Amino acid sequence: MKKGSALLLISTLFLVASCNHNDPSLESHQNTTPSSRVEAAKVTFAKTEITVEEESQTLLAFETNRPGLVTFTSSDESVAVVSKEGVVLAKKAGDTTIKASVEEANATLTLHVIPAKGETAIVAPSILYLDTKSKQPVSIDAKLLQDGKENPSAIFTYEVADDTVASVDTNGVITPIKSGNTIITIRSDNISIDILADVYDEAIHTPKEFTTFLTTGQAKYDAKGAPNYRAYLANDLDFKDTVYEGYNTADDRVDATAFSAELNGRFHAIRNITFTQNENPQSLFGQCVGSKVYDLAFLNVTYTSEKAGGLAWKAAKKWATVSTAASFENIYLEANIENQWGGLIPTFYGNDMTNVVAKLSSKDGVSYDTIRGLATNAYNWDQGILQNVIVYSSCGAITPIGHSEYINGRELDVSSLHCTESVTEAAYWGITSLDASRWNLSPTACPSLITE
Repeated sequence: MKKGSALLLISTLFLVASCNHNDPSLESHQNTTPSSRVEAAKVTFAKTEITVEEESQTLLAFETNRPGLVTFTSSDESVAVVSKEGVVLAKKAGDTTIKASVEEANATLTLHVIPAKGETAIVAPSILYLDTKSKQPVSIDAKLLQDGKENPSAIFTYEVADDTVASVDTNGVITPIKSGNTIITIRSDNISIDILADVYDEAIHTPKEFTTFLTTGQAKYDAKGAPNYRAYLANDLDFKDTVYEGYNTADDRVDATAFSAELNGRFHAIRNITFTQNENPQSLFGQCVGSKVYDLAFLNVTYTSEKAGGLAWKAAKKWATVSTAASFENIYLEANIENQWGGLIPTFYGNDMTNVVAKLSSKDGVSYDTIRGLATNAYNWDQGILQNVIVYSSCGAITPIGHSEYINGRELDVSSLHCTESVTEAAYWGITSLDASRWNLSPTACPSLITE
């Protein structure tokens, strides 16, 4: 049964009222102040928890001193999606977290979507993460909702599509078996839903575990360069009191030994990494061959060496198949530099970079050398891909690539590489090219990845 609701406008300046016809108490107003451009950004929701019916539309009630600049995201878009104006469309019964972001300010509310009256639905998380290293089982939190109320006596059955990846018992407890993913079907009261069990080799919880992953994640690739080791971040990591170690050779430096694994950041952040002067060259990863790193923010990374690489010392399609090029996607790097020798990747052998933003600054506000936006040396190898790569430098002149060569008659296409000393320009490229559900976007600020 299709549900709808009218959107109310009770302010002459801003959209402010909740218009869920199922909960009139959500109506409120949004305040702004004349000095909002002077104050630090603020955003708050009128409520921290609301309940709506399936297929209804709700205009969220919130307050901010940056009108028109707030972005909204839903942690589970299969349950509900939210527009740039803050209008929530409830898609199916379940729970999701709605996040409002403006500059450095964030606010969250829990959205409960219940079945429309007279309907029944099973509610469960759309995806569950597991890992084979800990072998930790995960219980499915399933509920049967009837007319918006939970049936505590409901009986569920569970079925796994691929029992070589994970098993599920009669109580809904999933046990990981091997890396991969499979569908779990939950049934009750003649209805069913599917959820995804995503099984990794490892879940990373601490800086020490991340260091171990980097060192043991070296050379874990097959003859064609395909990664066969998967890990995900379970939470943010802070290296403030911990040494960051990539692959260290005998002379104690982050070097170009092959790194080939999959790392799913799950939109978490890794903070406060500092390299020492003795480590030269420097990079967050070594030489990436057939690796995959995505949905991850690196905040407050400090490079002191003359030869400072950004994400990787080398990223190579050169030694891998076309389908297994090293790739970086949805990555944000915020780095302090004393001498940027190599940009994001000092030697770029035609790997893939999509939706990558770097914000570079220095302690004294100037650069010691011309900053390379992408690389000192870039080569097109089997058509490497650059898509929505933005490098913003607040500390001096910036050059996209120090040196570029043709390979097999083709030169690297840099039309989607944007390097600039203007934060407004960086913001423009972000707004016109990045997905607002994954990035904090403002006309006056460098784009930043939305982290949990």
